[in-house]
Amino acid sequence: MGQPPNNDVFDWNDFFYRMGKKEDFCRKILIVFLEQATQKLEEISKHLDSRNFEKVQFIAHSLKGISYNVSANALGKTAEKIEQSIKNRQIENLDHFFHMLHEEYGKFNDAVSIILKNEKK
Repeated sequence: MGQPPNNDVFDWNDFFYRMGKKEDFCRKILIVFLEQATQKLEEISKHLDSRNFEKVQFIAHSLKGISYNVSANALGKTAEKIEQSIKNRQIENLDHFFHMLHEEYGKFNDAVSIILKNEKK
């Protein structure tokens, strides 16, 4: 396998060890995560458009949790900013944080592509 990243975008070593050092299992989890995260980003966008901040907060909380579970720390931190902004009724920065969330998701997706492209044949 190529050298996977170990940084705030994606900490491969942390994720790999927490998943029992099983590469195939890690790949499966990452694929499921990417599908779920994509869905959650779409849901957040929809609920931001309709200004349903309660739903946005709930989905951001969920995205935060699953992000930290796969060691997507920057994505988790950004989802937490959205969650906390709504909790603290500081909604003026939500569009900015949502843009950041998309950027962090893109960086994570790029980072894990190294692992997913090197799948065992």
